[in-house]
Amino acid sequence: MTSEWSAPLQLALKRTLEDLCFVAPDPDAGSTAELPLEAAAVVAFTGPLVGRLLVRVRGQALAAITMDMLGTEAIPAPGEQEDCLAEIANVACGTTLPMLGDPRAVFDVAPPVVRWRGEPEPTGQRVAEAKLSFESGAAELVLFIEAAGGAP
Repeated sequence: MTSEWSAPLQLALKRTLEDLCFVAPDPDAGSTAELPLEAAAVVAFTGPLVGRLLVRVRGQALAAITMDMLGTEAIPAPGEQEDCLAEIANVACGTTLPMLGDPRAVFDVAPPVVRWRGEPEPTGQRVAEAKLSFESGAAELVLFIEAAGGAP
């Protein structure tokens, strides 16, 4: 894995969780590997880099995150949770890409594909990942690069 991209990915994950989801990372929460996969989303992008960003949510975190994002006490419907995960994937991708190269570079970003208890099949080389635990679960970002420039 490309360690030079791990730090920007970790920062993008932290910013997305804190600023969009109102979730504070908990360094004492333990390993993310023990938590079951709840849902995942993948966002494809083209531009100076071509690839995909995979977002995973582990544990039983997505309902709590969605409640925080929507500012509600009611348990959100699955569709609302899916929409929130898609928005998390969009924001994480939009935060990550400018940190990987020229911040003025233009990328085309596809709509996220969300899967419950499974994950979309990203293609390309896995080059970096980031993981953060919090009170109700954990989140992960995994960056896959297919090529430098062009179409996927």
